[in-house]
Amino acid sequence: MDIKDLNPDIIELAKACKSSEELVALATEQGQELTDEQLEVIAGGAWYDCDGHEGNVGGT
Repeated sequence: MDIKDLNPDIIELAKACKSSEELVALATEQGQELTDEQLEVIAGGAWYDCDGHEGNVGGT
C-alpha cells in the first residue's frame, strides 16, 4: 500500500488519528493489510505524508 494511492478522504482520516492503535484500526476498517515495515513505522509514532515527508501520528 502506497499512501499516494489512497483516497484523499482516507488520508485526512489517517491524519486525524491520535494514536497508533487508531491508525491500525482505520487501516483494518478500510481493508488495508499493513506490512511488517509499516507496522514498525506506526508503532514508532511516525507516518509519511503524500510527499514522502516524515511526521508523527499527531501530524507534526
